[in-house]
Amino acid sequence: MPGIKRLRRVQFGKETTAGTAVPATTRWRGTGVLKDLREVEEHEEDVGILGGTDRTDVVALKAGIDLAAVPLTFEQFPYILAMAFGGPTTGAADGVGTDKIYSVNVPTTSIPTLQTYTVEGGDNFEQEVMENAYCTKFSIVGAPGKVNTISASLAGRQAQRLGAGFAAASLPIVENALFQKSKVYLDAIGGAYGTTQVANAVLGYKVDVEIPTAMKFTADGALTFSFAQFVDFVIKGEITFEHDTAVSGNSGAKQDWRNQTPKLLQIKMEGSAVATGGTTYQKKTILINLPIKYKVADPLTDQNKNDTIKLSWRSRYNATAGNAGMFVVVNELTALP
Repeated sequence: MPGIKRLRRVQFGKETTAGTAVPATTRWRGTGVLKDLREVEEHEEDVGILGGTDRTDVVALKAGIDLAAVPLTFEQFPYILAMAFGGPTTGAADGVGTDKIYSVNVPTTSIPTLQTYTVEGGDNFEQEVMENAYCTKFSIVGAPGKVNTISASLAGRQAQRLGAGFAAASLPIVENALFQKSKVYLDAIGGAYGTTQVANAVLGYKVDVEIPTAMKFTADGALTFSFAQFVDFVIKGEITFEHDTAVSGNSGAKQDWRNQTPKLLQIKMEGSAVATGGTTYQKKTILINLPIKYKVADPLTDQNKNDTIKLSWRSRYNATAGNAGMFVVVNELTALP
């Protein structure tokens, strides 16, 4: 029977040893298609034959998958953080609360150990598997009247036919993070994240994270890469403001851009209340805490003839803040399924 789109799926399985495939036992609540990125080399030779001969070699194996933009959920965002920055796959207790905290510091002086995953993908006709999957970039976007979204790209060791078919996998219950239930805070660089809310002014935001991780192909008896080396990262984004006091005047965002004044940015997304509130959190929560400097202030535009302005920013380590930021996810999962 031919494959059909409605029967596609993507599944994740946490690897104990990086590169050793495991059954992928949870389904990603989104879309994506595995890509076999093996490199084939054609050999040119002068042997008296027009057009040349068909000698080729597969010289390297690698694979990937682009996870299309789907609703950002409190339950599945930690998978991306684990594959991007080595974030925890087990939540920390919040006092006596039923909520669990997944905290990921943006690295500064030490290289994180990425948590790799086995990814299964395909449809009802054929299934494939990619081991040693890690995240090379992800993007979070928020806009009025919409669900916040996340997209991501994963790289892996190779794509192969999965002869035994999909592993038995649960379809997790998730909750979406909604733009209009989020809040944005901007504070002095020597202050604390999440102190001063920018109220009634933020019309959208975007956070882009790129992790240029290098595949290392060594003389080690295999066509797959020997290991993936985390080498650096880039975090940047945008905030769209009402053209009002939050952005103008002597103390607004445009003046911070002109003076290159660093700020503490917090994007706080809250969901439903947890069954039993903890010491710190009573609701499902996503926090994006980043020290930023504005790079570009766009010319005025408008939204239904109401003036707006977009400012682009870059996040890097700030000595006064003493950190490069962190991502925090609060849900009710003891560990990622």
